[in-house]
Amino acid sequence: MKHKIISEEPSIVWSSELTTSRLDATYYSAKFIYNENKLSKAKTKSLKELLLKGNYGTLPDSGDYLENQNSVNGIYLIRGTDLRGNFIEINSLVTVPASYLTEKAKVENEDVLLLIKGVTLDKEWSVSIVNGLDKPAIFNGSIFRCKFNNEVDPYFMTIYMSTDYFLKQKNRAISNTGIYYNDLDMIHSFKVICPAPEIQSYIGSKVRKAEELREEAKRLKEEAEKLFNVYIDLKNYNSKFKGFKILNKSPFAVLVSAENINERLTSNSYNEQYLSINSLKYEKGYLFTQLQDIAEISAMIGWKNLTTKDYVKDNGVYLLRVQDIKDGYINISEDTVQVSKEKVDEQPQIQLKVGDIVFSKDGSLGFAAVVSDNMYNIPICAGSTLARIRLKKDINPYYLKLVLNSELIKVQISYFLSGIAQPHINQEYIKQLEIPLLKKDIELEIGQKVQKYEINILKSKKLIQEAKQDVEDLIEGKFDESKISEGV
Repeated sequence: MKHKIISEEPSIVWSSELTTSRLDATYYSAKFIYNENKLSKAKTKSLKELLLKGNYGTLPDSGDYLENQNSVNGIYLIRGTDLRGNFIEINSLVTVPASYLTEKAKVENEDVLLLIKGVTLDKEWSVSIVNGLDKPAIFNGSIFRCKFNNEVDPYFMTIYMSTDYFLKQKNRAISNTGIYYNDLDMIHSFKVICPAPEIQSYIGSKVRKAEELREEAKRLKEEAEKLFNVYIDLKNYNSKFKGFKILNKSPFAVLVSAENINERLTSNSYNEQYLSINSLKYEKGYLFTQLQDIAEISAMIGWKNLTTKDYVKDNGVYLLRVQDIKDGYINISEDTVQVSKEKVDEQPQIQLKVGDIVFSKDGSLGFAAVVSDNMYNIPICAGSTLARIRLKKDINPYYLKLVLNSELIKVQISYFLSGIAQPHINQEYIKQLEIPLLKKDIELEIGQKVQKYEINILKSKKLIQEAKQDVEDLIEGKFDESKISEGV
């Protein structure tokens, strides 16, 4: 054996042969040697052997980004920040002039993109497969494109590249100069597994199904938002009487009628959008109620003596923070921390149950998610940047979640906003947020679409985790090939 692990903590490795020019201790860390030893027992090839095309992208000037994403003269640009959750949200991509399109930088459906630059290059979401392109696209210089030969199912390889077995190779390949970057030689040398086609197809089919569920989820979300906007149309208001007069655009100055002034005397509380929407609300005759009339709100300023000593790795309570809310649902990931159950028991006001809604009140404001009954099997609690909303009247929690994530609430937040370095909305103002009450059948239809959206997202995540486990079982010699005949 070239390397023998003497101790994991602290890391001590005996090496009988140095296989590269790297002499830094980090490169020979026990965790990397353990990973190398595991892969050496599996049938692997170098990444280079399986590539038809592999290269870095180009780097358009940010000043050339087009304001209109739907411009017929524009092409998509995929950046490192667009690699999320193994898939790419085409609708969220920026566009650049078509003059940037070259054969080298052009990306196509079923290309696999690797993040190879930046501090997050070894995160599980640092690889994505491209699909659904409706016009030409390129990728930037923080990404390495993999176009595989016919030995490889690209969906299978996408999931392999998001496992620890591959990510540890990316981490190990980081330059010892402190620069988070994988060079071409190292990328080509990465070890990948290439099992029988039927195994690749079985695992790849789970990833394809996950992608289909995400697309269906996106459609349901768009339908729910469209239906809500039919009744609460805030983007296309045409109010003749606004109750205010713009005196100057820059700096902004406004003359506000007496009936539109209350205890809020800060300048940001009287912006044009809020006053227009407030006026529109009364002209249209929408029925609204304050959030405190339909729910109990608990918004802590901080935890009682919480320190990192209270964090645990397993068997704890997930501590939700703003970054754990993604696209309107709770996203438990490797970055979500857990705290001891004993610490959470001290503070019942931050404990969460099914049907509760969490709402961000510090920093990134106005993000809401429902605690779902089909989500996770361990308790969760609200961190200090989140408010807990517990319904006390018959209103669909998924409808309310959509409202709390809408432009209607963001405009109201801007009215109540305080804090410069750390934007904040306090509990008393959260209570005063006005919620539109639609007819029950419409409320239910919207709520059901939002709930189905979330269910599909969570099913998709579950399939990705199953596929990842299958790959790890393959490497460890524990994969049950008999289940291939059962299908996905």
